Amino acid sequence: MERFRASVAEAEALARGEEFDAFQMLGEHYAGVRRWAPAFLEAFVFQRVAAAAPLLRAVEVLRAVNRTGATTLPDSAPTAFVRPRWARYVLPGGAIDRRHYELCVLSELRDRLRAGDVWVTGSRQYRSFEDRLVSPSTLAEMRRDGTVPVAVEADFDRFIAAHRVPPPIDWTPAKGYGVVGRGCGLPT
Repeated sequence: MERFRASVAEAEALARGEEFDAFQMLGEHYAGVRRWAPAFLEAFVFQRVAAAAPLLRAVEVLRAVNRTGATTLPDSAPTAFVRPRWARYVLPGGAIDRRHYELCVLSELRDRLRAGDVWVTGSRQYRSFEDRLVSPSTLAEMRRDGTVPVAVEADFDRFIAAHRVPPPIDWTPAKGYGVVGRGCGLPT
């Protein structure tokens, strides 16, 4: 029984309390991230949709700070991309904390790459959505030749005409749909 009590006490000591915060722990691992983050940011050319503009401006700020060896971020560093879950670490008291800012930029960059809002020039996996589509000229050629590789009619009006369901016998524009069955003129 004593051994069980000791195990329970050890488990309680190891268990994370409700006040556990993963973002706080990330800050403790910043030194490891700093070893590869500057080279990572320099290695790729990122492009974006309009909504991700503040994030890519932040990437440019980090690139500039890394090139110059500055230890602080400029006051003009963009923060519009910082989500509320990051804000208390990135902007404690209104000033930008560089460690958490850099971690936040990398985290948001990962999320925006996965979402397709940011893409990497020349990448097969993280390329723009438009690069995955058939080009307009190829589509026009396929339509002309009748070789559009879809199993449905490509022309909307013809598709709808072919799939239109006739109204029930007792349908009228004024009444709408009535009850089909007894009393509507259909044999029962």
